[in-house]
Amino acid sequence: MKKILFALSLFPILSHAAAPGFSSGNSFTATPLEGQIQVQCNQGTQTTFGYFVCTDETLDPAEFVHFVGPTNIAADEITLKAIHEDKSTVEKTTGYDPAKGISTRYFNLWIATLLQTPLLDYGTNTVEYSFTKANSVIQHGEIIATVKKGAKRVCANPGYYLSANASDCVNGSNICGQYFADQNYCQ
Repeated sequence: MKKILFALSLFPILSHAAAPGFSSGNSFTATPLEGQIQVQCNQGTQTTFGYFVCTDETLDPAEFVHFVGPTNIAADEITLKAIHEDKSTVEKTTGYDPAKGISTRYFNLWIATLLQTPLLDYGTNTVEYSFTKANSVIQHGEIIATVKKGAKRVCANPGYYLSANASDCVNGSNICGQYFADQNYCQ
């Protein structure tokens, strides 16, 4: 009888252990955004105007997240390798805080720029994770992260912006990012 009670007393401890995965969950929705802005550029004595239809795409619930894993593991780095549906891969490594059970930096899941590659892609992403210390793998496994396409959101209010940079009236991309943030991403 004592052996059964001992086994049952461990169950609540084991059931509260967090499964490895992203801090915002492993299911995401990529939502296209659209809105209109007018930009007035005042540079010296010159005043110009630009009108733009802004488009972007946001990842809900978050574009940058921590990876959550076990606590008190003897690891100081976490590497994530995402294998997309088309078999392309992206790999990213950052520090890991074993006391808190979380990556020390955020992982970029969705933003693509000249200097950044997103970890995830549309569809089903198999994410292999490895906790390491001194280049030795301490623990590894995999999770599935999904990205589905959401319905387009259109911002109800057009934006009006002033700029001291004349190029903002030629290319509105810098202002569009600010506009979507100001409009709470058309929500």
